[in-house]
Amino acid sequence: MMGVSLLSMPWALYQAGLIFGIFIFIAMGALCFYTTYLILRSPRGLKKMDTTSMEFTEICRYYLGRYGEITAILLSMFVLSGAILAYYVLMSNFLYFTGNLIYELAHPSSSASTMQEEPRCDFHCQMDDSFNGEKPYNSTEPAMLFGLTFHELWKLRLSVPILLSIVTFGLLNFKSPTFFTKFNVLGTITIMYIVVFNAARLIKCGVHLSLTDTTSEVYAECKLFDL
Repeated sequence: MMGVSLLSMPWALYQAGLIFGIFIFIAMGALCFYTTYLILRSPRGLKKMDTTSMEFTEICRYYLGRYGEITAILLSMFVLSGAILAYYVLMSNFLYFTGNLIYELAHPSSSASTMQEEPRCDFHCQMDDSFNGEKPYNSTEPAMLFGLTFHELWKLRLSVPILLSIVTFGLLNFKSPTFFTKFNVLGTITIMYIVVFNAARLIKCGVHLSLTDTTSEVYAECKLFDL
């Protein structure tokens, strides 16, 4: 199962180092595989019980008692709450920047002209600490609603989350979730696009990696622990 945690994996690898980071990825993958195996194997010990429609919390109640069931429910709610918050922040960002892109395409400006430049193989990105997620708006922009311009209305931390909550509230009233399962294939298409895109960039730009030159911008630290 893949989710938004994939976005943090490059940062985690950077923090852990190349060798130790790969080791952590393999260890966590093995741990997830083992725990999944235990969950799938746990119903086998339930005798004289129909396990075809049994929830995992019911299995915890059988093995660990009432407190085990309550603990499993609380931990599941905790994980789901974190996932909901992460997805909500991610969707708000996607909606915000998508709205900016559509506006720039409909109202070309000097900032949008840079989008037409040919992609380069710049592998080193300078971090801009002054970026706060809000695009500064031009005072000469025409008013769109109530005398406010687009960038005064389209706020990442105000109007966009409110609009997203209105849309998602309507989707929550669907009686059956099978409608949303039809979009699962889009996740596979997205992963394929990411793989093809990165492979194409790799072929065009080559590999930027140095294991020996500590002064290089592409130096990858290989020591096991950062002492």
